[in-house]
Amino acid sequence: MSGSEGPSMTHGTGLPLSGLRVLDLSDETTVQTGRFLADLGAIVVRIESANGDAIRRREPFVSSAQGLDRSLSHMLFNAGKLSVGVDFDASETWDLIDRLTGDSDIVIAPLRKSPQARAYFDATRFASTHPDIGLVDVVFRRDQPNIDATDLMAVAVGGLLYCNGFPDRAPDYPVGHLAFKQASIVATAAACALALGKQRFGQGGIACISLEEAVMSTTIQAANQNLWRWMHAICQRAGTGGLTYPVLGADGRVALIPGSGANFETKDGKFVVFGMTPFTLERWRSFVQWTEELTGDVSLRGERWHSADVRSENREQVHAVMSALCRTLDRDELSIAGQARGLMIVPVNRVEDIAADEHLIERGCFPTVEHPMFDHPLKTVRSPFRSTAYDVTAWRAPLLGEHTFEVLQNMGGATAPEIERLRDMGVIRGLADASPSRFSWMRPTGAPSVESGPTAALGAKLPLAGYRVIDFCWQAAGPLMTELLANLGADVVKVESSTRIDTVRLFSHPLEKFSIDTGAFFNDCNTGKRSITLNLGKPEGLELARRLIQDADMVTSNFTPGQMEKWGFGYEQLQALRPGIIVASLPVMGSEGPKRSWRGIGNSVVAMSGIAAHMGFLDRAPVGLGTLQTDFTVPLIGASAIMSALLHRQRTGEGQYIEIAQYESALHLLDTELIEFLVNGDSPPRRGNRSRQSSPHGVFASSGNDRWLALEIRDTLEWLQLCAAIGRPDLATREELRSMGGRRGCEQEIEDAITAWTSQRTAFNGESVLQGLGIPAAALRNVADLVEDRPGLAEFFEVVDHPSGAAVILQNQPFTWNGKRLEISRAPLLGEHNEEVFRGDLGTDEDTFVGLMVSEVIV
Repeated sequence: MSGSEGPSMTHGTGLPLSGLRVLDLSDETTVQTGRFLADLGAIVVRIESANGDAIRRREPFVSSAQGLDRSLSHMLFNAGKLSVGVDFDASETWDLIDRLTGDSDIVIAPLRKSPQARAYFDATRFASTHPDIGLVDVVFRRDQPNIDATDLMAVAVGGLLYCNGFPDRAPDYPVGHLAFKQASIVATAAACALALGKQRFGQGGIACISLEEAVMSTTIQAANQNLWRWMHAICQRAGTGGLTYPVLGADGRVALIPGSGANFETKDGKFVVFGMTPFTLERWRSFVQWTEELTGDVSLRGERWHSADVRSENREQVHAVMSALCRTLDRDELSIAGQARGLMIVPVNRVEDIAADEHLIERGCFPTVEHPMFDHPLKTVRSPFRSTAYDVTAWRAPLLGEHTFEVLQNMGGATAPEIERLRDMGVIRGLADASPSRFSWMRPTGAPSVESGPTAALGAKLPLAGYRVIDFCWQAAGPLMTELLANLGADVVKVESSTRIDTVRLFSHPLEKFSIDTGAFFNDCNTGKRSITLNLGKPEGLELARRLIQDADMVTSNFTPGQMEKWGFGYEQLQALRPGIIVASLPVMGSEGPKRSWRGIGNSVVAMSGIAAHMGFLDRAPVGLGTLQTDFTVPLIGASAIMSALLHRQRTGEGQYIEIAQYESALHLLDTELIEFLVNGDSPPRRGNRSRQSSPHGVFASSGNDRWLALEIRDTLEWLQLCAAIGRPDLATREELRSMGGRRGCEQEIEDAITAWTSQRTAFNGESVLQGLGIPAAALRNVADLVEDRPGLAEFFEVVDHPSGAAVILQNQPFTWNGKRLEISRAPLLGEHNEEVFRGDLGTDEDTFVGLMVSEVIV
C-alpha cells in the first residue's frame, strides 16, 4: 500500500456484533440506534404497535401513497430490523417483553413512556430484575424525565437552535431532527459500551441519555461555557458571516479571527462554504495570490496581513474579498480549484447534488434493496461503517409484524401453543407464513470466558478498562472520539508536537492566565487523556511511536489519507507491529474515491451533507448551522465502530482497520430529504421553521432582547388547548383548522395570533403555561441561560482546577452510567506525560530521556 490508498474495505464478511440481541422499543427519539446496531450485525428486534407507530405513519411515502410499510422514515430508520407487532395495552404484552428481555443483551427504551413502560423501565426495578442486561434509556431533561418532548423542544433547551440563522429574526430550526439524531448516535455508542462490558465482565448496566445534554454536547465550539464565563461571549448566528474564534497568536495575545467558513454565492447562483483557516500562513498566501489572479484585487497583499490581529480587525474586508473571488467561478469549478490550492472550499449541496456526486457513487453510498411490496428495487443510503473485517449489506425495513412468530419461537422460550394463544387474544400480530430472516439464532462460538475481576456490583468496571489507545488525532472530531473511549476507561495517549500544534489548542482562550493549554474547546475535547510530544519527522521519534504501538490495542487518526502511511504506520505495517491491532481513521472524504484528497472541517461537512441547503427561509441565502455539527456526531459513530471491533476481537482474536468517512456519515444527519429524492425524485424545499409533520411549528418572539419561544402542535387536542391558552376561542371554532392540512393553509394567520400572545410575556412564562397544558413548547436557551440558570445541569458541568490558574468548566458525557456521572479528569497539558510514558511505560533511562529532549525528538 502506498500513496493515499487505504486498506480494502470490501473483503471482510464477519459483522462485529453478530449474535448480539437487541430489543428495540424506541420511538422517534432513538429509532436510528437500532438501525446502526443492525448495520453492525446485531439481531435487532423491534417491538412495535400492531396498529403501526408514529414512524410508520410519517410522510413522505413511497410514490406519495400512504401505508404502514411505505413510509420513507420507516424504511430508513428501521432497515435491517425484525418486526414484532404487539398490543401495548395488554398486560400479557409486558410479561412477554420481560421474557424477551431476559434473552437479550441490550434493550432500548422509548422517550415517551406509557404508565406501563415507565414502571417497566424504572432503573431500580430493571437493574434488580435483569442485572446482566444493558438498558439504554432517554429522557428530555434530568429534572423533567417524563415530559413528552419533541425535537424542536430539545434543540431549543439545549442551545443549538439559538445559534442558527440571522440576528434580526427568529433563529432557524435545523433540518434532520438533530436532537433526536444526536441522542440516537449517543445511544449507539452507549449500547456498544454496554455490550462490551457484558462480554468482558459479565455485567449489565444502564446508560441514560438526556436530550438536553446531547444537544448541548454539539455546541461546545460555538457556545462554549468557558467563553461565557471568561468574556460573556454568546454564540453569533451563522448569518453574521461565519464564526469567529478567540485565537492565541504567536505574540501571546488573544485575537478574534474570521472563523472556519462562511457561505458565499458563486457565479452560477449556487453557494460554497469557504473555510480557509486563515491562521495558516501558507494557505493565506495561496488565497491572496488566487484572488489577485481572478479579481485583480491586491488589497490583501503585504506582510501586515500575515498577522491574525490584522485579519481580525479587518474581517469584514476579508469576507468581502472572499465574496468577490467566489463570484468569478461556478460552484463546482470553484470547489475543485480551491481544493487544489489547499483551501477548504466545498459546495453547499442539495440532495440532488449529493445523489449525483461521483465520489459518493464510486464509494457505493446509494445501494438498492428489494422490497416485497414493490416491483422494483429501492435506493437507500449506505451505512457509515467501513472496515477490512466486514462489508455492511443494505437491508430493507420489515413489514409490520413480519417476524413476530420467528422471534417468539427463538427468544423467551415461547411454545407454539402459547404463540397461537397470544395471537388469538390479540396480544401479538404477525405473519405466520413469513420467510425466515437472514439471522442465525445460535449464539456465535468462540466467545471468551468472562474476564476475572469484580462483577458483583453493577458497573464495577468501565467497559474499556485495561485497553490502551495511541491517539494521533487532532482538531475536534478525532479527539472527541478518543475522549469517549478515555471516559469509558481506556488509557488514551495523545501524540502531539510543539512544532506542529494541534490547532484546537489555539482556539478560545481566557483573556487572562492564558497559555497553549487553556483553550476551552481543546479542554472539552480531550478529557481523561495523557499527552506526549514527539517529533515524527525524525527516525528516533518514529521508533518511539512504534514501541508505544507494540503495547497498544488501538491506533487512531483523522489525517488526510496517506499521512499515516508516510510515517510507516499504514494498517499492514501496524498489524506487523501489533497483531490484532484495531486501527481507526476519520478522514473527511474517505481513503478511496475521486475526492479523497479534499480537505474540510465541521461546517464544510455540514455544507456537503445537505443540512445547510435544506434549512432556513427562502428569502435569505442558506447559511446552515451555527455549530460544527458533524464534529460531534462522527466521533460517536467512530467510537461505536471501535467498541464493536473490540467485541469482534474478543470473540475471534482478529483486528481490523475502520474507516468512518465524515462526509458520508453526515448524510445520516438528514431526515428523509435524501431518501425522498433517491426513491421519489423529489427535492424538498426549505420550509423555514415550519414542518411537514406539525402545524403550527415555529419560533415566536417573546418579551426581552432576542428571546424566543418554540412550539408545535401535533393534533387536534393540542390545537384546541393552544387556542384556549392564547385567548383565541374563535380559532378553535373554525372547522377547517381542526385538521393538520387546514392549519397548514392558514399558517401565517395562526403564527400572527401566537406571536401576539408570546410577545406579551417572557419565553419562560410561555413555556410554563403551555407545558402545563401538555403542549410541546420550550423557551430557547443560550449558553448564559444554561450555565447560570439551570440547576439540573450542575453535575453535567465539571469545574476543574487547572494548573494555569484559569477557571475551566468541562462538559461531561450526555449520559449517566448506572445512575452516576462518568469520572472525567481535565485535558492534559502539552507534553505533560512525557516522563511518565517514556520513562515509566517504555523504561527509557534518564540519560537517554534527556538526550531525546535535547535532540528535539521529544519536543
